[in-house]
Amino acid sequence: MDGSIVRLEERRGSRRALDARSELVAALRAGADPDALAGTLGATLDVEARLVPAAEGEPGDVAIDAPGEPLAHLRLPGGVSPAARRAVEGSLGVLALALAGERRHARALAEDPPELLDRIVALAAIRPATARRIGGFAGLALHRPSAVACIAIGDPRAADGVRSALAGALVCDEGETLLVAAPARNPERLARTVASALAGTGTTPTVGITADPAPVEHLAAAIAEARRAVRAAPLVGRGGEVVTLGELGLRGALATADPELRAAARRLLAPIADYDAAHGRDLVRTLAVYLDEQGKPAATARRLYLHLNSLYYRLQRIEELLALTLDDPDNRFRLELALRLTAADVSSPAGDRGGR
Repeated sequence: MDGSIVRLEERRGSRRALDARSELVAALRAGADPDALAGTLGATLDVEARLVPAAEGEPGDVAIDAPGEPLAHLRLPGGVSPAARRAVEGSLGVLALALAGERRHARALAEDPPELLDRIVALAAIRPATARRIGGFAGLALHRPSAVACIAIGDPRAADGVRSALAGALVCDEGETLLVAAPARNPERLARTVASALAGTGTTPTVGITADPAPVEHLAAAIAEARRAVRAAPLVGRGGEVVTLGELGLRGALATADPELRAAARRLLAPIADYDAAHGRDLVRTLAVYLDEQGKPAATARRLYLHLNSLYYRLQRIEELLALTLDDPDNRFRLELALRLTAADVSSPAGDRGGR
């Protein structure tokens, strides 16, 4: 290539580098975060550029380092010209400055685990790579999936034991529960660690865990699953155990159903529940046993210690109060679901309270 052309290209490259740096400095002063700065750099150079966490760097990425510590990598498309790459390298100082500020903020957030978790979960929904990077700055290896557990603790001293046993995990004290997100651990290992940490406290807490480790994109759903499991376990006779929501089956799911759904179930059953309260009767219990016995009068009467005529009277009264027929399969399904949602006990025996 002619020397004059080479020099012209070098001057153009230098001008692009200066332009890119100027654009980044202006964006940084305007409050742009590191991801926005990477986008600005790419737009200035007509290339696609994005930040990836330091732990996820690949060959060909441009490393962005602070003294003694990698901050992130800048990922560029293949085939970027040498001039564009030099321009990128000339702008790394601005990106490093922004990332160092983000690291300081993340480490400050780490002093308040619930706030850090809220920040990570909010970011994960829209910018998972950013969530992983901020987690990395706070000492969390979120490039690896996390086991999640929610622990019902009766003794506040138990929290300290769990926290000390789970280095590299995020442990949030939520009052009556501890929420744990443990990167690079599987749920079984997390459960064993929790059990070991609590072994000397004299407590046997209920622990809700996720069935599988969750990537940061699914962390919010995993947290919700663990919280539902720990709430549901005592309601279905599994208190003091380590459980997943799936292990609790339909009863566990219904025990923590949406409040509006539970309210609708109570409204459906209200006529017979109110009748029971006003007259000292047992229509709700009768309905529950009748449905549990698949609509078989003889079996229902035996469980309730009733004469068949008394049972038929009760069933007729139930139909009148609810304004429906129990012969309709759809009605039976709706009523059984409503009973389960309101945690009606259909298994323990109960005798006739007398009368009809």
